[in-house]
Amino acid sequence: MAVETDAMTHRYTEEDYTDWEHTGPGTLGGRYLRRFWQPVYVAKDLKPEWAAPIKIMSEQLTLYRGANGTPYLVGFNCAHRGTQLSIGWVEGDCIRCRYHGWMYDGTGQCVEAPLEEPSFPQKIKIKSYPVHEYLGLIFAYLGEGATPPLPRHPGLEQEGVIEASSFIRHCNYVQELENDSGHVPFTHPQNYGGLPPKGSFCLADVLPQHLISKETKWGLTRSTVTEVHHVTPNTHATGRAYRELKWMVPIDDESYVSLSTELTPLTEEWDKRREAKAEAEAKGYGRTNYDLIDSVLAGKVRLEDLDRQAPGYLINIQDGAVQIGQGRIRDKETGHLGRSDVFIVMLRKIKEREQRALAEGRPLKQWQSSAYPWPASSTWPGIPADPELDDYLHLPRPAKQPGTSAAKPPSEWQRALSRS
Repeated sequence: MAVETDAMTHRYTEEDYTDWEHTGPGTLGGRYLRRFWQPVYVAKDLKPEWAAPIKIMSEQLTLYRGANGTPYLVGFNCAHRGTQLSIGWVEGDCIRCRYHGWMYDGTGQCVEAPLEEPSFPQKIKIKSYPVHEYLGLIFAYLGEGATPPLPRHPGLEQEGVIEASSFIRHCNYVQELENDSGHVPFTHPQNYGGLPPKGSFCLADVLPQHLISKETKWGLTRSTVTEVHHVTPNTHATGRAYRELKWMVPIDDESYVSLSTELTPLTEEWDKRREAKAEAEAKGYGRTNYDLIDSVLAGKVRLEDLDRQAPGYLINIQDGAVQIGQGRIRDKETGHLGRSDVFIVMLRKIKEREQRALAEGRPLKQWQSSAYPWPASSTWPGIPADPELDDYLHLPRPAKQPGTSAAKPPSEWQRALSRS
């Protein structure tokens, strides 16, 4: 782990360059993630004149929304006696401590200390971070130095309905970040005829070009079974009939919050989907049930025995079980990667490269998240043709029934693999 020698100087070891699981203040992985705007809250869940305690990358903070609707992010504690600020009052665009009435504006500046001399408040200031509301989420920049512009996502600014949501999972965020699409037919077999495929499904039933990964202007390709992509540093992107971005943001080293924003066409199909979602949520589905996941991991409940009538609910339980089942922080030394893990290998190499550059004070790659090539659909246009992307964009999806490729003669690719 890194040793922080003073407020501005960090001394790192070789181990730090490959450690992105630890993201607290002063860690190299934490410094790297903080160089990007991160979503911290679903905007609709923060009402005007309300405050909420949040924890992001092991740092406790206070998020509040002023009376005029503007969100602010300041320190967790009052500078007076350390009381939690979120239990106080929001007054105008300020927040007042419940204990002795000290009040702070959105920059963290103390503007009132009722029991002190009038000149006293100007001496007191707590931390604050810039925030911006966008695509149904509240984003914050917790990094060093000048604040960069908030990245835009033109593909999600098309006509349609934006829905933002979040859930918490009790394991390290990397376990979701590395949740490659090859897991889908095995972890979620209800989408593949109800039974997990056997044998070399990913190599025999999927075209060879699906087993690729490639560094791009915006991140990485990650096509294995379905077309899902990685937008640097901690975002997944997917969508054909709809478009979704999902951020995995560490709460601390043993839990993360998944925040997503989804653009859906305003059509009759969307109305039906919304009704089905509301019906599932009314039954308690749609949220991760931690007790149920614990029961699965303890062998008291089988995943295959769960209610399959609410797939969104079931998918959360399935993903939670396989991710938390790796441990709160997975031991990388015990893993064995195969050729289908090309995305994981590339992702780790890029993160090591970028964290090493950060530690040594060298320039980092300037990722262009707005360049992510959303696929065209009948509702939304795609991006202009880009020859660099032709080898992996818009790949056909494999059949969802196990064994559908059994009648096909093996390709040279498959025969070569069987001999290896």
